[in-house]
Amino acid sequence: MQSYLSKLKLYNFRNLANQEVVFEPGLNLIWGLNGQGKTNLIEAIGVLSHTKSFRDSITSDLIRTGEKEASVSGTVSVQDGPDSFEIDLCVAIEGKKKTVSVNGNKVSSLQEFLGNVVTVSFTPTDLSLIKGAPAERRRFLDKHVIDLTPREIGNLLSYQRTLAHKNSLLRAADQAPPDAAALESLDTLLARYGAAIISARLNLLRQLSERAALLYNKISRGSEQLTLKYESRISAVDKTAIESELFAALLAHRVKDLARGSSSIGPHRDDLVVELSGMDARAFASQGQTRSVVLALKLTIIELIHERLGKWPVVLLDDVDSELDRERQRELYSLSLESGGQVLVTGTEQGSGFAALNVSAAKFRVEKGVVSRE
Repeated sequence: MQSYLSKLKLYNFRNLANQEVVFEPGLNLIWGLNGQGKTNLIEAIGVLSHTKSFRDSITSDLIRTGEKEASVSGTVSVQDGPDSFEIDLCVAIEGKKKTVSVNGNKVSSLQEFLGNVVTVSFTPTDLSLIKGAPAERRRFLDKHVIDLTPREIGNLLSYQRTLAHKNSLLRAADQAPPDAAALESLDTLLARYGAAIISARLNLLRQLSERAALLYNKISRGSEQLTLKYESRISAVDKTAIESELFAALLAHRVKDLARGSSSIGPHRDDLVVELSGMDARAFASQGQTRSVVLALKLTIIELIHERLGKWPVVLLDDVDSELDRERQRELYSLSLESGGQVLVTGTEQGSGFAALNVSAAKFRVEKGVVSRE
């Protein structure tokens, strides 16, 4: 099956003009001076894919200054054997609220929306995946777990809601005795949803680890060995055993959590440890090593998505010329194009790093929020 984002329609999204942009199925080069809206355009596609910005910004910040609402709409063109069809998607934003629809019909759950346009992005902010806070690495794991298995969004959202409820009860314990029965009921749910999340993350890591290590070895020319480990206070690996151990740990930390006013155990506290030849990359990786690790992870994710879903993701490359040296650029561009899928890349120069590959491409210029086909 082949699919690509053929149209993108913007309304009051950041600084971008209200317009429709028509993309091609292969390589799309988007160029312009800094501050014109190139990254906003890539961000809009990310929102259409996952309903969230890769910048992790507040939802209301996506709305153009002075306006009350915005939307990102798009058309996905699909070729499945002899059959071809289109899927229309829309994410409407009003204040902090988002409404999503497929083919004009509002969907009741995100699971119905996700998976229609799957994206893998490489942006300057992705370098914080190695050196940044644990939340960055958890977000990386969860995004791609959902890309591969959209139904997992239910466990993640249920866990977040249950955790917020429990934390509110823990904080309220300063004013009144805690409701032990309510806390135990919430811990039961946290153990159930948390076990599903941890199990899904571990499964993704099992698929990522060996392939990413081999690819990193190629990119770095065998200079170090890449190892990925899941860091958690829960040692079990079977889903049922994880649930049992997590529930016991939640009970054991009840007194401590009441004192601190928040839950200290669970997947919201876990981390992805990246090691290079046994050394923690968070502390010891150079900028070049960091870039190579992120590159290996992203390219491996692209391959996994193709294998699991039977289609290539839309690859979004934002300003990679400023972050990667020429050798890493060629590696990224070559492997991205080998997929035969859709690639959108931004840069301040019309040719970008793709020029050296002598590849035909659709070219777009962004100036003052207006996207024009060259």
